[in-house]
Amino acid sequence: TEDERGNILSMLRTGGSYNWHGTYAAQWVGPVEQDFYTLSFRVKKASADGTGNIRLYLRTNQADHYIIIKGKTSGYAAHVDVTPTEEWTSVQYEFDFSQVVSTLYNATAEQITPSTDEQLSDIFLLFTSRGNDTEILIDDVVLERVKVFEPAPEEGDLLINGDFESVTSI
Repeated sequence: TEDERGNILSMLRTGGSYNWHGTYAAQWVGPVEQDFYTLSFRVKKASADGTGNIRLYLRTNQADHYIIIKGKTSGYAAHVDVTPTEEWTSVQYEFDFSQVVSTLYNATAEQITPSTDEQLSDIFLLFTSRGNDTEILIDDVVLERVKVFEPAPEEGDLLINGDFESVTSI
């Protein structure tokens, strides 16, 4: 039950037309590195009533600069919409913190640029509730670095045993 889960983020949007600031929750992530990170969490809607969903994205400390979802090069490159069910569901997305995009909507490849240390000094995770009269519960939110970029060697041969002295038959 929810009582056994401990602290849970509950988002309920009631009535009126949708806007992103109607119901949202933001969490400061802090300084991060230019790397890949996995965002994972559990989500459910509290009852069968309602048809809402949540949108999530990671925003830098500069207006209109968002962390992109790994592998996205255009379109909705920075946000994800999640439609919860009545059961707890684990959700996971990978973000590329080495790049930012200047819009949440209909991005072009030209709008994706390398991130800067200044942008990565303050990152915010935002959940927005989309839909009326649906209580959405979120728990176990984790942002974890998953891959460390390794710079290419500046000099030297990249081949190992490139002289073919150690040949095995196939």
